[in-house]
Formats: sequence, C-alpha cells, structure tokens
Amino acid sequence: MKLSKRVVLPLIVSLLLCIPSIAFTFPVEARETITCGKLDNPVTIDGKWTNEHEWVDAFELSIGFAVGSGEAYFKAKHDDDSLYALIDFVSDVESQEADSGFIAIDSENNGGSAPQIDDFALLGRWNSPTQYSAVIAWGTGTAWGDWTGLTGAFKVACSKNADKDPYSTSPHLVYEFQIPMNKLNPTGIGIFIAAFDREVNKGAWPWAPMENPSQYNYMEFTTQVIPEFSTATSIVLFLLLGIATFVLRSPKAFRCKVSADPSKTNLLKKD
Repeated sequence: MKLSKRVVLPLIVSLLLCIPSIAFTFPVEARETITCGKLDNPVTIDGKWTNEHEWVDAFELSIGFAVGSGEAYFKAKHDDDSLYALIDFVSDVESQEADSGFIAIDSENNGGSAPQIDDFALLGRWNSPTQYSAVIAWGTGTAWGDWTGLTGAFKVACSKNADKDPYSTSPHLVYEFQIPMNKLNPTGIGIFIAAFDREVNKGAWPWAPMENPSQYNYMEFTTQVIPEFSTATSIVLFLLLGIATFVLRSPKAFRCKVSADPSKTNLLKKD
C-alpha cells in the first residue's frame, strides 16, 4: 500500500499536536547564560500557580542538588516594570522551619568576590508549617547585610497550594518573586538560585558560593516572548517536519505490504 499524502499529512499533524504536551526539562550547567523573555501571561505574586497558564511562557530550568536530592524548577520572565521568578519545589511536600527559596542578584553583572552595594538577595523562609518570612538583604561591599522586611515593589510569596500546578497537584512548596526592573541592568544580570529543604536537601544554580557574585550565572533580557514549549521540543518539531518533507518528496521509496497474518506484516519495506 502506497503511503499517500492522505495518510502522511494527518499522521504528521497528529504528532505535532502532541508535542507541546511533552515535558522536556534539562539541568543547565553552572556559569551558563539564560534568556529571560517578556511575559505574555500576567503574574500574580501569591506563592502558587494562579492558573495553569500563568508560567508556561517563562524560561525554565531544573535546579540541581549537590546535598541530598530533590526536584525543583526555576522559571523567569519580565515586563517593563518587573522581573518575575518562580521556584517550584515539587519534592518538598511539608513546610517546615528553615525550608526556603532564595534568589541573589548581581544587578549590574559586574561580579566581584563579595556582594556589592547594588547587589541584593530575596528570601522566602518558612518559620513554621503555616508562617513564613519574606525578606531582603543588600550587599555591603564585603558581605551580605542583615535581612530586613521588603519595601517598594519587591515581593516574595510562598505557599503549599498546588491545585493548578502542572508539575504536580499534590501539595508542595512554591515560591514567587517580584523584582523591580529599575533596580536591574536592562541588558542582563548575574543570578544565583537556591531551594533548601531544611538542611537535608539543598539545590542551587549554579552550585557556587552565594557570597561570590563572580561565580553567578548570567541572565540576559529580551523583549521577545518565550514560546510555550522548550528548545528540545522545537528540535523534535524540526525533525518531524524533515521526515514529512522526505516522505512527501519520495513517496515511491516507501511501501507498506499488509498480510492477513499480523506477524508477517512488513510495515516499512523498501522496493
């Protein structure tokens, strides 16, 4: 039986429609550059996925664990006013004292062996199963300063609400952050991310001293919206399109001979 366009095209279309639902997430190695796109879907800083589409247009990476083990993801996007970030700590299912989500920013991406006065860190830290602290620390030029309450447009929110979370709807810890863009270099920043399940499981990106901005990774800003599927998905799409093009241009290269006995059917036999 000849593979005609009537057979091939619906098959390719079906595969393409399935691709966005496939989850491709790869850990990103230390000291890499990530691109933070402009948001398409608005963000509400409430410590949860406000709806299932809230963060699908954001850059995503998997946070690695050097102490213990765990599953956590970082997502980020921005608009003209704010940088928005999410730490989705899927494996931390209980809010206990010292559980925390942390982001440190080298606001001018000028490095240094110690946090400079324009560098800052945001922390969401659980103090009990029902209460958490949302605080900020600024660099002093030699170390991090004291933790203080948030002011201005800085926001941190935490919760265990995963009702609309696409990673898992089972309760687990989620941290959301809002950072004013006027505190950041508009081209890009140095960034460090950490997710701690007490002192047992510690994840970070990069795995480097948070007191040393010169070892942070780099986040560049773009005005483009990140597609709602990953680079790996795009590669699969291109491969499928390439296969479709080859099949349609060379239909005689493929034949399908069907036998009444399924065990004897040769699905791809070349003439």
